[in-house]
Amino acid sequence: MKKALLFILSSILLFVLGACSKELSKEEVISEMNDHADEVENYHTLVDFEVTAVNGDEENKSVAKTETDVMESTNEIAGTVNSKQGDVKTTVEYYITKDYAVGYMEGSGWQQIPNEPNQFLDEKAYYNEIRKMVDSIRNDLEMELKDDQYVFTFQGMSQDIYDAFESPYHLQVTGVDEDEMDHDVIIKVNQDTFYIEHVENILTGESDQGKLTISIKHNYTDFGNIESIEIPDDVMDEIAQPSP
Repeated sequence: MKKALLFILSSILLFVLGACSKELSKEEVISEMNDHADEVENYHTLVDFEVTAVNGDEENKSVAKTETDVMESTNEIAGTVNSKQGDVKTTVEYYITKDYAVGYMEGSGWQQIPNEPNQFLDEKAYYNEIRKMVDSIRNDLEMELKDDQYVFTFQGMSQDIYDAFESPYHLQVTGVDEDEMDHDVIIKVNQDTFYIEHVENILTGESDQGKLTISIKHNYTDFGNIESIEIPDDVMDEIAQPSP
C-alpha cells in the first residue's frame, strides 16, 4: 500500500512538472506577447544604430546611440543621444514632459526646445509599435527557447522584413536594392512576462558601388519602473535666468 501511494505521488509530481515545463509554440508566444502589451506603459530603452558604407578603400561610418526613459501613457521622455559621423561627435541630453521640453548641447547649455518627442525618439519605435512590427512578421520568424527567453530569428533576403523595419528605424538605402538586402534578425521575448527585451537586425547589401551594412540593436529594460519624467530644478533655474 505504501509503495502504491509513493508511485501515485511520484506520478502526480511528474505530471505537474511536465505541465510546467511545456514549451509554447511560436503562435502561442506571439499571442501571449500581444495579450500582455497593455501592461507596458513605461520602460528604459537603448537603441544602437550604425551605418557603414565601403566603396573601394574608402569607408564611411555613422553611429548613433539613443538611451531613453519612456512614459508611453503620457508621451513623456527623457534621455541622451550620442552620435558620431566621421570625427565629429555630438551629445544631446533632453527632458520632454507635458508642460516643458528642454535640451542640452555642449557649448549652448540648457535651452527650451519644441515640445516634440519624435525629434529624439520616434513614437513608431515605442514598445507597442515594435510589438506590432514583430507580430506583422511572425510568419517569417523561427523560434526556440533559450534559457529564459523565446528567441525569434530570420536570416535571408525579404522585402517584407525590410518594410517592417523601415518605418520605426527610418531605414534608407542608396545604391542597393531593398529587396536584395540580407537580414540577420534576432528578437528576444521574456519567457515569464512575454515582454520584448531585444530587437536586432543586421542588414547587408552589395552592389557595383560597394558594400552597405546597417546595424540595429534595440533593448528594453526596467518595465514598470519609470515612475515619472521630471525636469531637475537646477535645469529649470538655468533656463529661467535671463540671457546676458
